[in-house]
Amino acid sequence: MREFFINGLSKSFALTDYYLVYISILEMHIEALNNASMDASKTKRTNVKVEPKKTMVPLVSFVFDEV
Repeated sequence: MREFFINGLSKSFALTDYYLVYISILEMHIEALNNASMDASKTKRTNVKVEPKKTMVPLVSFVFDEV
């Protein structure tokens, strides 16, 4: 069991290994975006914008079996 907060609502889901791996990949993407944003803010250029790619998967687009 793992608890998630989606749109401010807490809900517990039973996850398979596939979903745990999928969520871990999403967490790595988010961390990479945050790091890129912090690196961009340290540069002297003021026109640096870090935006997620159009091809990124939406954060909550997977279906779980509720317990």
